[in-house]
Formats: sequence, C-alpha cells, structure tokens
Amino acid sequence: MFFLPAEISAQRVYVKHYRGDNGRWGLLDEKNNKITEPKYDFVDSYFFKGITQVSVEGKIGFVNQKGKEITPIVYDKSGLSISFLDGFQTVMRSGKWGVINTLGKEVVKLQYELLIQSYPGLFKAKMDGKWGYIDTAGKIVVPHKYDDIGVMGFSEGLSAVKLNGRWGYVDRKGQEVIALQYKKAEAFKNGLAIVEMEGKGVGKIDKNGNIIEPFKNDDTDWQDFLFPETSGVDNYNQGVTAFEKENYNDALTFFTKAADAQFKDAYYALGLHYYQGLGVKQNYTAAFDWFKKSAQTQNANAMFLMANLLVDGHGTEKNIAEGLIWYKKAAELGVPGAMFNIAQLYAEGDGVKQDFKAAMHWYLKAAEKNIPEAVYSIGVLYENGMGVEQNRTKAKEWYQKAADMGFEQAKVILKNFD
Repeated sequence: MFFLPAEISAQRVYVKHYRGDNGRWGLLDEKNNKITEPKYDFVDSYFFKGITQVSVEGKIGFVNQKGKEITPIVYDKSGLSISFLDGFQTVMRSGKWGVINTLGKEVVKLQYELLIQSYPGLFKAKMDGKWGYIDTAGKIVVPHKYDDIGVMGFSEGLSAVKLNGRWGYVDRKGQEVIALQYKKAEAFKNGLAIVEMEGKGVGKIDKNGNIIEPFKNDDTDWQDFLFPETSGVDNYNQGVTAFEKENYNDALTFFTKAADAQFKDAYYALGLHYYQGLGVKQNYTAAFDWFKKSAQTQNANAMFLMANLLVDGHGTEKNIAEGLIWYKKAAELGVPGAMFNIAQLYAEGDGVKQDFKAAMHWYLKAAEKNIPEAVYSIGVLYENGMGVEQNRTKAKEWYQKAADMGFEQAKVILKNFD
C-alpha cells in the first residue's frame, strides 16, 4: 500500500462553524461534529485547498479541515486574491511580508515591505524601497533595485521596470532586455508595447525594442493611442484599486466595464469574482467562461483554474482529458500546481492511462517549485519502484526533504523507515 496526496484543487468548500457561549466561533466537520473549541473571533466562509483563515484578537492564522492550526495565530494580514493559489500565500507580521505554503511553513522569510503574487511562481517584492521579483523559495529572480514595476507584472515574458525616472523591460532571468529610456511603458500585448519617449511622444515597440509604430509628439492623448482591445485600462485599474480595498461590488462593476471594452486582463479578474462569490453570487459556470476567455489570452493562472474546473466537473461537463491539456499549457508557463496535478493524474490513472514514469517527470518539476506534496510523492515512487528502479535510500532522502518542509505524512513514514 502507498499513499499519495490529493491534487492541488482550486475548489472552495464551505466552512461549517458554530458559536459558543463565549461568543466565539468553532469549526465543525461535514457531520457537524465539533473539531475545534469556540476560540476564534472570525472564521472565513470557505476552506480553500483545505485551509481557512481565522483570527483571534486582531491576529490571523490558518486552520485545516481537521481543525488543526497549521500556523500560529500571529499574522497581521494576508494577501488578497485566491488564497494559496499554486500552494502559497503571502502573509504579513510586524510590517514585514513573507510566504507560507499549504503546510503552514514560512518558505519565504518575513522580510519584505510588500509582496504581490505575479507571474506563476513569482512574487513582486519590495525591500528597502526598491522592487524586484522573487520565486516561491525566496530566491531573487530580478534584483531589488527598481523604483517601480509595471502593474501587470510579467506579460509575454517581459516586465516593465522603472529606475531613476525611466522605464524599460526585464526578462524572467532578470536581464534588462530593453533599455530603461522611456517616460512611460505599458505591458506587452500581442508582441507589442506602448511606450512614451521624452520629447518624442507615444509609440509602439516590439520585444526587441524596435519601433513598430512611429512616435507621435502632438496632442494625442495616451488613452487614444492604446490598443483597441485595451481601451478599458482605466476601468481595470479602478477595479484593482477597489479590489485591494475589498470593495468587491465596485471592483466587479469596473472589471465588467473593462471586459466589455475587451481589456483582456479583466477576464481573469471576473473569473475570480464569480469563482469566489465576491460582489456577486458564486457561479462556477460564469467563472469557467471567464477563465476560458482569459486562458485563450495566455493567462497561465486562468489555464490552471479552468483545468481544475474541468477535472472536477464544476461549472462545466467533467472532462479530464481536456483538463490535462490545459494543465500542461499552464505548466509550460510555470504554474507549480499544474505540474503537480499532471503528476497526480498520471500516478492515479484518473481519466488518463496510468504512467508512473510520466508522473515522476512531473513530480520532479513540481518539486523544483517547492511543492512539498511533490517532494513526498517522489519518495513514494522510489520506495515502491513505480516508474523508477526501487531505491529505498533515495526514497528516504526525498521523505526527509518533505519532512523538512513540514509534510506530516513524511514524518510519520520516517519514524518506521528501515
């Protein structure tokens, strides 16, 4: 017998809770049995990936579906958007931000002034007043030396960055591939970006910095120069501002207007609103439709969430084969959760032909992204000789790595591992 963890799911499960005589809240299981004492001032409405947020006297922490606190109740704030997307969540304590995983372990030290989830597997990170990018292990991908970073983060492999009043572009290796020379710079869309050059006006460049549409230095308004499909940028930015303030009704209104103007980034935002029921009744069908539109614009997170809905049959007809296709597209763009879920499908033979070699391939990719469930699963395959030659020494090494990451099942196995 062997144990593999469940795939990383995007689905939210309603939190059952009760109020004690002390006026505080406790959690119930699916059969309405008490699994915690009534000790929380607040309990979130949903479990996401089996985890919900709780608070006590102004401090927050996280509890799993068994009622276990996976973190101490010590944080001041958590990041917005979908909690634990790709298995990670930003948290703040004493004014410093870091990242925890689904096991509650702080995988990125709380040392940043601000952390914002950006390109799959990356976070915009501000330190000492300067911006850069880090990955899910805290490794610096783009140095913390920029005064600002484009609101869209990485788009088509490049991110706008600003230093000393001038904008340019870096790639995901941190290389400045287009010189910092512009007064203003937008994200790339369909291989082109709108930039403004001091004294020359507004123009369009390609990803090599070549001028594709000559600069215009007249009374042309910046908004009038935007791509037709991005004319909703103002509404989108207002939606982002409202969302950050948790004014979800206003955010939904602005994102809807932006989507009506064919502003593509709004598609994903609307998918999240309908998926989570933010400012609107939860509607998986509408969420699926918006994620699909967003996925078709190469939004990797949308691909991942749409694949989850396809595999689980929520908001659309269950179709594991199509879900696998979208998981692979998301994985190619760097989404760790997609890599792990592909491995799970192959390991379990769920809707696809069971293939442990393919499972090992994808577990290794997910492990490189610091997914503890993947690290543990590699140990399982080595211990049982599935897809690889049986090797208990290697199995123990991988179990130890998983245990060091806080994975409880690995700790249990190591206690009795010969």
